[in-house]
Amino acid sequence: MNTDQINKAFENLVVERNVYKKLGVSSGVVRTMRYNLKNGIAISIDKKMDWLKKAGLLNQEKTYVRKDLVSLLNFYKTTSQAARDHGPEYVIDKWEKTK
Repeated sequence: MNTDQINKAFENLVVERNVYKKLGVSSGVVRTMRYNLKNGIAISIDKKMDWLKKAGLLNQEKTYVRKDLVSLLNFYKTTSQAARDHGPEYVIDKWEKTK
């Protein structure tokens, strides 16, 4: 999910009734978040993602361990310049296909 999707999903989550029961937080915390959204006070993306995960709306399909990241970097070193010119998404897609 990109940040726009996370922001929209978070806004929809916070305006939902009785969301504090689903999240396991007090209603005052939810009211504070609503106030912050309404008045343009910044809420960290990490906090938004945590709440979306608690609510079950954000599913991280893939989690990578350190070994996977090392293998990705080694794969990146062996890729051609043409592949790198296509961008990081292209290189990651190619790497996932080789796993």
